[in-house]
Parts: sequence; structure tokens; C-alpha cells
Amino acid sequence: MRKISEVGKYFTLIVLFCGLQVCFAQTAVVRKNKISAFVTEKYNTVITADKQIKQGQYQAFYKNKVVIAQGSYKDDKRIGLWRFFNKTQQLTQVYNYDAGKLLFELPEEERSNFKYIIDKVVNDSVTITKPYKIGGRYFGYLPYLKFFTMPEDLRGEAYEKIAVEMELFISPMGRVADFKFRIKAPFYSATINIDPNILLTEDKIFTPATYNKEPISSRIVVNCYINNRGEPDMD
Repeated sequence: MRKISEVGKYFTLIVLFCGLQVCFAQTAVVRKNKISAFVTEKYNTVITADKQIKQGQYQAFYKNKVVIAQGSYKDDKRIGLWRFFNKTQQLTQVYNYDAGKLLFELPEEERSNFKYIIDKVVNDSVTITKPYKIGGRYFGYLPYLKFFTMPEDLRGEAYEKIAVEMELFISPMGRVADFKFRIKAPFYSATINIDPNILLTEDKIFTPATYNKEPISSRIVVNCYINNRGEPDMD
């Protein structure tokens, strides 16, 4: 009986040791990360032996107060319903990641800072849908703005005198095929080309424009301004 008891004791110790290893191998941590000067994301991660995995609730805030994105992750992938908002916390988009379906997108105002261009004849007899990015017309475009660099020639120029256009060329397959910034200021004009290959995989993906239900190429032009931190921004 004593030998059996000792074996049981060692077995218990082994089980406890293995349990401790699992605890040390996975640790839940809340992360905060700056996306831009005014946007911060907050999310949960599970730290394993070799990487961090997003798990659970995700939120992004404008100026630490206004929610501009909220949803959930499972094993580093977005799941379920995600909601996206503008700077005034007006709902702009709802997307169901489980179904892969856009459920809602706020109609654009007549004076939108977005412009969509296609090389097709447009009249009342055709049906056209514009391209769109999951994330809405603010949060969804933040990953592209970070690639802007202020030209040396404009260092010291008043920000309100600088106009920036961001242009994305979207292929019929829904991929970013060309990416550039156009900059204008008094006595100054320049174009900065960005290599689309440096984008993260998820940032290369759009839903393409359609012409009579057929996917076509298009250009998205976004009018931006320079905020008081010297970064491009949009409303």
C-alpha cells in the first residue's frame, strides 16, 4: 500500500507541474497601441511561448474617448459583428465576419471627402456599386495614412496651407494595385508613390466596384488635411 501511495504522490506532483507549465505558457494581457496621433486601440492578448494572439474584445478610441471600432477576436481572427464609427461616434458600418457580409454602411453626404472614379460610361441604364473597405470611411483607412511622410521642402509650412489627396487604385479582384499621395501647397506640388507590397495582407483587400454586377477596377481619392500633429487626417 505504501508503494502505491508513493506512486500516487509522484503522479499528483507531475500533474501539478504540467498544470503550472500551461499557466506559464499562456498569459492574458490587455494591450494598448497607438494607431495614429489621436487613435488608440485596446485589446486582449494571450501570450504563448512564441507569439501574442488577439483574443476577446477589441476597441479603438479617438482621443481616448470616442469609440470608432468595436468587435471581438478569436485566435487572432475577427469574429462576429464589428461596428465602426466616425469621429462623432456616428455608426458608419456594420460587418459580419462570420457570414462575410456587409450589413450596413452609412450613405455618404453630397460633400463627402471621398471620390470614386471608374473608366466606364455612366448613365441611368447601368447599375454601379462603389468599392468599400471593411472598417468604414474613417477607421478602415487609418492604416494607409501612416505611410505619409512630410516632404522636407514643406517643413515649417503652415499646416492649413497643405492639401493632401490619398489615392488607392483597386483592381477587379479587390486588391490595392497602386497607392499614392498628392501634395499641394503654395508654390509646391508633388506626388509620393507607395509600394502596395509593403501593406499588410488585410490592408491590401477591398471589395471592388461593380458595373452591372461585374467587378471592375476603380480609384478611391480621399481629401485629407494635416492635423496639429503634422499627420494627414480626414473627417
